[in-house]
Amino acid sequence: MDSLDPRYYPAIECKSISGKKIYFSQHFHFDKNNVHQIDAITDFIRKTGGRGFLAVEFRFGAGGRRRRTSCPGTRCSTTAGTSRASR
Repeated sequence: MDSLDPRYYPAIECKSISGKKIYFSQHFHFDKNNVHQIDAITDFIRKTGGRGFLAVEFRFGAGGRRRRTSCPGTRCSTTAGTSRASR
C-alpha cells in the first residue's frame, strides 16, 4: 500500500519460521554495511512516517498446525536489541 497519509502506510516484514521461537540474531541478517535488518527497517519506517509490523508464521512440520502472530515494529526493535546494542 502507498499513501501520503501515514495512518495508511504500513510496512510489514513477514517471516516463516520452523519452530517455536524467533531469534533476532538468527532469523534476520546484516547487510553489506553491517546494518542489522531490524535497524534498517526501523530507520525506513521512521523516515517515511509509516507504521511497521512484524508478521511471523511458526511452522511445526509437515501436516502440523501453524501459528501466526504479529507485533508492532517499535516493540520488535526494542525486543531485538538491534545491532547497535548487540555488537
